Amino acid sequence: MKKALVMLAVLGLFVGVFAGMGWAAYPTRPITVIVQFGAGGATDQVNRALAAEMQQILGVPINVINMPGATGAVATAYVMGQPHDGYIWLGLSDNIRMYQVMDLGPFSYKDFHMWIAAAGVATICVKPDSPIKTMDDFIKAMKEMGKDLTLANSGIANGWHIALEMLKKSVGGDFKIVVYPSGRAAAAAAVAGETKAGIPGLMEAIDLIKGGQLRILATFNDEDIEIEGVGKVPTVAKWAPDIKKYLPFGGWWGIAVPRDVPQEVVDAIDKAYAKAVQSPKFKEFVQKQAMVYLGYDRQKSEEYAKRETSLVSWLLHELKLAKKSPEDFKIPKPE
Repeated sequence: MKKALVMLAVLGLFVGVFAGMGWAAYPTRPITVIVQFGAGGATDQVNRALAAEMQQILGVPINVINMPGATGAVATAYVMGQPHDGYIWLGLSDNIRMYQVMDLGPFSYKDFHMWIAAAGVATICVKPDSPIKTMDDFIKAMKEMGKDLTLANSGIANGWHIALEMLKKSVGGDFKIVVYPSGRAAAAAAVAGETKAGIPGLMEAIDLIKGGQLRILATFNDEDIEIEGVGKVPTVAKWAPDIKKYLPFGGWWGIAVPRDVPQEVVDAIDKAYAKAVQSPKFKEFVQKQAMVYLGYDRQKSEEYAKRETSLVSWLLHELKLAKKSPEDFKIPKPE
């Protein structure tokens, strides 16, 4: 009898150890978010805001690391190369919608579970003392300066670049993109006069615009917008009415994990994210940064990413910017 009790005690000890090793509820240790762009840009801002809320809900630290390169493809490949255990997240941007047609990597929205939290529109900004005072001046510069018109941007074929390509196709002219690690860095480059203009997202330059360090010429919103202390800012559709069907146009941001992570990881992120995006702090952050609140859940995020991948892949193909055809990846034409 005594021997049997000892055996049961030992068995119980082993069960306890294995439960602690493999059956503990996720997460049990810190999480790392690998952000696709540099510090200060919209992707970085949104992920840091989400991390601040979600770590309180999940009960473990969430560390944010910036890994810019290849319009976000470097960070994406890194995350896919790590263990798919839910402890390495991707700080996601809209650029995943064009990786395949731009030959930046094999990955698409289909490889991830994603949660899209916020969006924003592209802008055209210049230094206050720039000879380019209005959108008429900017379009004239595109036509007269061509490749000498340098524009600071955070990546080739990202949302901001595609917006400019649509404008170019509509009004003519040309420009040269100069790539910086983030939209914020691109805005700062325009302030410093390193380029003739900057093409950041509105949220990446809003404080510089309000502070008088940048003059905003137009946005890629579908209508004029009012900026406190600045006044009414026109939509580019006034100069390029044929692109209005694509507006508002810009970028979107959130978090993602490889699709084959354990289901308990997906369930935990679902719950924590839902609470985080509904928090007053996150909503206040979005409003303050001149972003558009989305707060899409996992299912809606996938539907949105699928639609965006179709739209942007075929748009890049039509603009003759794509390196591969969307047909190569069975990407359907937008409805």
